[in-house]
Amino acid sequence: GSLQIWWISFQWRRIEDWTYFSYVTFMVLPSMIYVLSYLVLPADLHLDGATLVREFIARRRPFYALLGLVPLASYLQQWMLVGDVPLHDVDTLLRLFWLVAAVPGFVSPRVAVQATVAVASLAHMLLYISLLFVQLH
Repeated sequence: GSLQIWWISFQWRRIEDWTYFSYVTFMVLPSMIYVLSYLVLPADLHLDGATLVREFIARRRPFYALLGLVPLASYLQQWMLVGDVPLHDVDTLLRLFWLVAAVPGFVSPRVAVQATVAVASLAHMLLYISLLFVQLH
């Protein structure tokens, strides 16, 4: 996640007129990813698998609430930095996936649901990164 955000952020290098608010908006996404990482990883990384699962299930609601805000933060960032947000393109649909994926993860404490969301998220991330690289070439 962090590497992807840094890569996408590279496109903002040509913006010449930065304000304090555009910089704060720019930093929202990396900050959100940092907090998401904190919520996923427990303080003690030497826990067994079952305890790690219980730790995540206990933190899943703030994790998925924040994950659902990621697309909204990315739209806010784009709007603040370039003044528009495309609404009818593949990138918009792919970003909205995080909002949709957050709902079942937020609602259900079942391990099977969490595993399904995790696998779908990994597949989505790989697809998203692949499409970004295709657009760059």
